[in-house]
Amino acid sequence: MIDLMNWLKKTFAYLAIYIVLVSCAVELLLVFSIKASLFNFRSSLIPPYLRQSLSAVLVNDLNGSPIYIKGLKRYTEEFYERIYDDKGFLTGDFDRISNGKYNVFVLGDSYTEALQVKREETFTTLIEQRLANTNMINLGVGGTGTYHHSLRYKTVRKFANVDHVILFFLPQNDVADNHYAFHKQFGIRNAPYPNMPVGVKTHLDKKDSRFKDILKNLITIRILYYGMKNYFNAFVSKVDNKTIKGSIFLSNRLPYFDVFNEPINQTWQEAWKYTEESILHLKKMTKEDEAKFTIVLVADSLQIHHYKNPKNGFDFTYPNR
Repeated sequence: MIDLMNWLKKTFAYLAIYIVLVSCAVELLLVFSIKASLFNFRSSLIPPYLRQSLSAVLVNDLNGSPIYIKGLKRYTEEFYERIYDDKGFLTGDFDRISNGKYNVFVLGDSYTEALQVKREETFTTLIEQRLANTNMINLGVGGTGTYHHSLRYKTVRKFANVDHVILFFLPQNDVADNHYAFHKQFGIRNAPYPNMPVGVKTHLDKKDSRFKDILKNLITIRILYYGMKNYFNAFVSKVDNKTIKGSIFLSNRLPYFDVFNEPINQTWQEAWKYTEESILHLKKMTKEDEAKFTIVLVADSLQIHHYKNPKNGFDFTYPNR
């Protein structure tokens, strides 16, 4: 009986060792496959309504605002395309702003960019169809905040006469998108941020050391497994009575919920400060240009559905106030 127990213990010990070794070998193979670009697991984790392909190049314009140039952005599910020229305008828009019509420049993030619908169905196009003698110039770029919007206007105001500037302000990520600290993980690469400490931009752009990179990918594979399970169980957009299900993005972006309260730390205080300064700078520039300036407050989905949100203790009207 003792021999049998010893044999079972040794068998299980060997099995455990071999299982660990095999799983590590598989994991290493996956890591090197990712490094060799044989697989792109990250794209499979992104919900269909967020997936996009592009030939356009992401650069900074003359004053540092991130823009896409010389190519297209396309959502792969519905094939809704936007083609950009060499100045970061949607095709045809740069020529239109000098046609003598009333020019309205619309600034904002992905809500304004509206890449998930056809260009002829965007709100800027629909408004233009209703207003005679008006150019609605859509300058939205997903992932940008009001700081970048003010930089963009500083550039485009040189190209043509401006009659009206409309800033679409989303009171969640448009605040967070103004601070470098929130962009170590989610930010647009190479994008400038106000008062960014020396070395932070380099840190955002440089690749990790080989050992650190491999270690990070080993951890990523483990996270990938759980992320995949969540992804295939339910998409980010699936909402039931209590929760928003199936999102590794949701859990990673928990700090973004803090915009729905008084600033809880110095980072949020700075983010709100940069937001206010950017809006006031936009107002100042439009006044100099003798143009109208309008802010449109775009409710975040968490504000619209806050009664369904499991995150208790947040004041969803705080950014609006």
